[in-house]
Amino acid sequence: MTEDVDSLIEDLELWRTREGRPSHRDMAIAELQRRSPHVVPALIERLQALLASSRRPRDHHGVPDRARYDRESLDLRQGLLQALARIGDERATAVLIAALDDDACVPYAAAALRQTPDDQAVEPLLDALARMLPNGTMVDDLIDTLMVHGVSPEHAQARWRTEPSPRGRANLMRLLAGHGDVPVPVLLEAARDPFHEVRWASIEGVLRVWRADGHDPDPAWTEILLFLAVDGEKSVGWRAVDALEQMERGQRAEPDTYPDLATRVLTPPLLASVIGLALRSPGVFGGQLDARLANLVSARPDGLQAVRGLIGLRPPTDVLRAALDMLPPLGADTRNPGRAMRMLHRLLSHPDSGVREDAASALRRGDLLFPLLVSGDKDTRETARSAYAQITTDGYADRLDRYVSALPLRTRMRYRGVRR
Repeated sequence: MTEDVDSLIEDLELWRTREGRPSHRDMAIAELQRRSPHVVPALIERLQALLASSRRPRDHHGVPDRARYDRESLDLRQGLLQALARIGDERATAVLIAALDDDACVPYAAAALRQTPDDQAVEPLLDALARMLPNGTMVDDLIDTLMVHGVSPEHAQARWRTEPSPRGRANLMRLLAGHGDVPVPVLLEAARDPFHEVRWASIEGVLRVWRADGHDPDPAWTEILLFLAVDGEKSVGWRAVDALEQMERGQRAEPDTYPDLATRVLTPPLLASVIGLALRSPGVFGGQLDARLANLVSARPDGLQAVRGLIGLRPPTDVLRAALDMLPPLGADTRNPGRAMRMLHRLLSHPDSGVREDAASALRRGDLLFPLLVSGDKDTRETARSAYAQITTDGYADRLDRYVSALPLRTRMRYRGVRR
């Protein structure tokens, strides 16, 4: 009888199968399940021995090399865990908890513990969750197991606040999001985390809290997403924009199962909302929002397009001035230089003197006008010369002189009619 059980245990290592036929592991598990509960002690004893052996340090005096032993016994360890999960005997709880220390065994141990929940498994499960790479299937499996164990939001929140590792904070935030009840201060803290995958998880948390609430979004949730929409990491910004679009569609709209996040770019109206938030609440998010807006164009590929688009919309004066201040120096390499120049030229006659000066400063920051002063297109050339006449200063005229002096003689001659 013992030899027969030992043979079945050895078969647990053989998971490969021919198409359409059960593997030796599947057949062994079915037979062990039929013989349970009598075989459970043998399964526990064998798994305990393998786990103990895999923890031994390397030793040149007869002890198996840890790396080799881990590799060779991996399939058997996993097979034993699958068998114990299928049987579902509470006597195995202690060894299942011990198996959570072995990263290769975590998903199998977690699956087994879903069948036999035990309060003593909660902390080891949280430890395992904190070690896993974020956004993997193992994270989802562990979160499901922790939910079965009834881990409270308060417990998860306390662990999140003391977790030192970035991946641990990201995964624990996903656990909190699973409860659908994450306090705003926790979401705020996660939104400012230096690790981008924690910020991803904060977006998921906002969406889950909103859907669980079932009503219109709380302004605090929207503000968090606006802050994240201008995150310097584009993958965070895309996710935040997608979340804001979901909220805009409302509770009844079905979320995209596989959204193309790269299409969720920052739009001019959305940027106007972000700037409006920064203007209404100076120093919001510890001053990080102001810093993000200041660096948006250099940090995000969609930043300049959003800024230029917003200026073209002629928003309220305070928002318009903020957008003008965000423009980088514009030069000959600017996309659609004639269009950019005409946009700013129109603002030189804006009724607000501050906007007029900001538009002039934006033109003077770069060399955008210089090649357009001799453009082959008459309308472009005349508009550029009109703008130059309105904004020129001694310093700007000196820059034009230096620019022209570096050009070939024939090109320099074309600038003779320009007042410098």
